[in-house]
Amino acid sequence: MSSSAFSVTVNVDPFIKRADTSGASSTRKLGYNAPPAMGIASTLKIAAQNRFSTIFLRTPRASMIASATAEGSLCMSTTFYLRVELDRGANGTRRRMRETFRGSRREAEARLRDLLRESESGGFDGARLTFADLSRRYLAASKLRVGAKQAHTEAQRVRDYFLPQLGSLRVRDIRPFHIEAAVVAWRDSRRHDSEKGHLSPNTIRHLFNQLRTMYRWAVRMGLSVRNPVLSVEAPKVPKRELSILDAAGIATLLAAAQGTDMQAPIALAAATGLRRGEIFGLRWQEVDLEAGQLRVLRSLDDWDGTVRAKEPKTVQSRRPIPLPAFAVALLRAHRSTQIERRMALGLGRDDNAWVFDRGNGEPVKLRSFSSRFARLAKRAKVPARFHDLRHAFATQAAGTGIDLRTIQSLLGHSAISTTANPYVHPLTSLHRDAADRIDALLGDKVTKALSSGSDVFSETSGPQRAHAEFERVKKTRKHNALMVAPTGIEPVFPP
Repeated sequence: MSSSAFSVTVNVDPFIKRADTSGASSTRKLGYNAPPAMGIASTLKIAAQNRFSTIFLRTPRASMIASATAEGSLCMSTTFYLRVELDRGANGTRRRMRETFRGSRREAEARLRDLLRESESGGFDGARLTFADLSRRYLAASKLRVGAKQAHTEAQRVRDYFLPQLGSLRVRDIRPFHIEAAVVAWRDSRRHDSEKGHLSPNTIRHLFNQLRTMYRWAVRMGLSVRNPVLSVEAPKVPKRELSILDAAGIATLLAAAQGTDMQAPIALAAATGLRRGEIFGLRWQEVDLEAGQLRVLRSLDDWDGTVRAKEPKTVQSRRPIPLPAFAVALLRAHRSTQIERRMALGLGRDDNAWVFDRGNGEPVKLRSFSSRFARLAKRAKVPARFHDLRHAFATQAAGTGIDLRTIQSLLGHSAISTTANPYVHPLTSLHRDAADRIDALLGDKVTKALSSGSDVFSETSGPQRAHAEFERVKKTRKHNALMVAPTGIEPVFPP
């Protein structure tokens, strides 16, 4: 509190004997100057000692009313009415921040300081801001930073999961136990999409992460003084067994897709590791079959029944991709078939056409293609998603000896850790190769040692000095009862 001027209004109950006989409560005002540090505490103490039942403390910016007991002393749990004067509105109207607080005097003073800090940070009246209001503000701001599909997903999560649990609560009243209760409710609730059953642990983790992001934004924008989500442990996501597609699995999928329009996209994904949206976002003018190379310039997004073109996922995703010989041959055959079909439909030849379309020149609907691929993989008895072809490319590339930096560049990752951790998986064949190398190095000598017990390692030079460090034992002093300890003055003569 910047000023030391206070005005105290105290309401005196009828049980205090007064000169008048009306019996009604009366009001007295006391004015004094005091240091800011003594303002609230000293005033409440003086008023309690004078048996005032209600204490109204006012400073130039804030006020606090405390209801006391019938005897006039402040108890441990008291109801406080806090009020902070805000800057006047655009039309000159007076604005205030009001709050009812129940607790100890020290807690009420701390809360009053928080309200003052909120008002001084910009004069925002956040007393009545609900989580629903915060959600609307966040969604409006997030549209400037994320893509259309991500913005749609965030709005859907807010509508289906956040607002039923937290929407009516005020932002400043939400505590960690409210967040914990929301997570429990999500775990027990039904899904809001076409799928049956409850939410998966991975979906609950996504909901938790978005709620934490929303509160981080609210703290940065000054809409909340704290982030209660940080005090809650994130939901656990059990690690599932990953099935890595090998060359045999990819060949099985290609054989199952023979004669369909799915074979070429599957082969291109296995040959390049492109994302689904990047494959179906290709146009023929970005594919150079003579040079055996293509360029990724865009990606397709499919949600709400509409296919949209967008920028690639990261800056590094705009990249050139070399094509293997079998991919070039497959694309040549696909190009010829597509031109014949377009001529039959009267569409003509167009170098700006989509590489993969729906048969009529329109872009492919990604969700429909993924559903068809899932049915194909089920018929082929290959447990895989279309995105698993991207993981298979990274793993097979690492198995052939390609370094991680090159694989990162081909996949378009912004960080090499993303390439190393979730994408490159160890191959069983590499494990077998590592075991064979260890056997070639140690197998014969270990076998001889186990069979004869002789020193089969005598031919070697032995361990290095750093490995042969023996434990050093401190040299002990010999004790002689007749020897006098030296003092630095007289010499010591042994007996």
